[in-house]
Amino acid sequence: MNPGQEQPVYFLKDAFVGKKIVVAICTHNRRASLFKVLEYVSQLKTEAYYDVTLLIVENEREPKLADELATLDFPFKIEHASEPRIGLVHARNRSLTEAERLGADWLCMLDDDDKVHPDWLLRFEQAASEFPDGRAFLGFIDVKLPENYSRFLRGSRPRQLKLGANPEAYGTGNCMIGRTVFASDGLGLRFDLRFNTSGAEDTDFFVRVKKDGDQLHHVPEAIIYESCSGERLTYRYHFRRRRWQRRNGLALSHIHDGTATSWRGLLGSLYRDVLLCIWGGLIALGSLASRPKRVPQRLGATGLRVARILGTIDYCCGKTPTPYDVSRKPAATPQTKLYESPRN
Repeated sequence: MNPGQEQPVYFLKDAFVGKKIVVAICTHNRRASLFKVLEYVSQLKTEAYYDVTLLIVENEREPKLADELATLDFPFKIEHASEPRIGLVHARNRSLTEAERLGADWLCMLDDDDKVHPDWLLRFEQAASEFPDGRAFLGFIDVKLPENYSRFLRGSRPRQLKLGANPEAYGTGNCMIGRTVFASDGLGLRFDLRFNTSGAEDTDFFVRVKKDGDQLHHVPEAIIYESCSGERLTYRYHFRRRRWQRRNGLALSHIHDGTATSWRGLLGSLYRDVLLCIWGGLIALGSLASRPKRVPQRLGATGLRVARILGTIDYCCGKTPTPYDVSRKPAATPQTKLYESPRN
């Protein structure tokens, strides 16, 4: 669908009939950004045969938004929850618990700094109708790059997959999950507390959904628009991010695939990264005469490959980047749960 298209195509509408849809947004110290997102959410197209509730989880020790949210003139009912334990995992787990308390049949998640397409919910409904056994759906993130984006970075656009395809990346910033995933009478899944300050908690969550035998379905027309600003415009940020993403990926492999499998994959990918790093550097040098304008981006891509190599070394040495921190072991005592579950 063209993002500017106003009317969705017709489809069989049955997945949402008589259902309760909760749209959750976790936020921390981002009032201005959050209220901008609420403007977009207020313009979502919905149907009369299902109920929509907006859930704001304020991740603050001293919440400030409850009174202001209560006075908003909004097309959907707004529920406010305060999560005093700081960290995105705590906030997201609170959204799962609150969604169950509210009796949600479907829980949709958004970040507090993105623009959402008006047809967003309609497209998730379409996907759930066409894949009635599906319990997890992930939308498409359209990243907007400004002119002052680092010249050493090349904007990458994810492949436009077909409806129902297996997603290439697992993220909770644009997703819809069914009640059987988060409710205590179903899987009762929660985000793993080991990833509270590291990232990768969303990848881990959906890997566990898949391990239960469920397919994850990509929804290309459930679109949000993500803008790069501030630190995310810099090469330094992306280098650091690629480094800790690599380390987190290896930690996840260790958790889900076992020690032997993860080490085999580690050595194979490290060998490939080193070769590609050398090859990328040679290509950059060879472009100096023929395509000099592309040299910065080629050098930047080679540098990001170096970041992957450093992330591998970090993992092997047991180092934890700051502020991102992934432990390969559960916390101190053997009684500590890896993730919170309402069934425990």
